[in-house]
Amino acid sequence: MSKAAGYPVYVEWWPDDWPHGHQLLIADGSMPENEMWAIIAADMEGYAAEFAEVILVCNPTKHGGRGRTHTHKDAQKAFTAAMQQLLTRDYRAEWADQLRKEAMFKKWGGHMPAAVISYHPENPKQETLMVPDKQGNPVWYNIGKKRHVLKDILDRPREGKNAVKHPTGLGWMRKPKNT
Repeated sequence: MSKAAGYPVYVEWWPDDWPHGHQLLIADGSMPENEMWAIIAADMEGYAAEFAEVILVCNPTKHGGRGRTHTHKDAQKAFTAAMQQLLTRDYRAEWADQLRKEAMFKKWGGHMPAAVISYHPENPKQETLMVPDKQGNPVWYNIGKKRHVLKDILDRPREGKNAVKHPTGLGWMRKPKNT
């Protein structure tokens, strides 16, 4: 990764009793990783001190009127949090996870489900559990025939009668009942 652009590095602090937090972007990920960390390591305490100053200048007119005046103790907590994050946080892994989540959101057209219990798209008599794999592809697991998890919740889809296959191939769409 040292030849390519890196990942963003930032520090954040959330007061325990307040609904907004503060962040300071230290690197935007546009430079190679080894150069970025050499610069950060050379003045790590300086970045933490800058973050503490950000906390001290916050006031009720900031953040669209949602800011507040913070104490020196708050600034100390922010400084400590910044140092701890810069020394221990795995920014590379967090960035990889964020990129994966964005790709899965795009792939699924929204948030990827952790799991779905439904009738199998190929066999509407079979109840299944769908769990996405690491690439976001659905993996189907059959639920035992003696267990009818969905029986009391959903009517079994009957293709052509009360349901049609979902265009994604992941399940069924119910036809509305004429009432």
